[in-house]
Amino acid sequence: MTLPFSSAMSLAAARAANRVLEDYPLALRSLAAHAGKTCDFSAGPLRVRLRIDASGRAEPVGEGADAPADVAFNIEPSGLPALLRDREGALQVASFT
Repeated sequence: MTLPFSSAMSLAAARAANRVLEDYPLALRSLAAHAGKTCDFSAGPLRVRLRIDASGRAEPVGEGADAPADVAFNIEPSGLPALLRDREGALQVASFT
């Protein structure tokens, strides 16, 4: 069973992503070129949708996100520890659509 998008979870995910992005100004500038694009992150039944704003930061989309996302990252729950450990591990457990 997949849970619906959660505004609270999307807000928490956006805040976490932005904390990381603050340390990478080049990434923020690169992401700014994709302003308005959306991304779905799924880990098992949990789903989060974020949108890139004009400054390259993530903002929550949450409820009412009916249109397909521009990109989606799907991670099996068993892959979450690898995601937290290192970037290479994350790329090995994620699938992109």
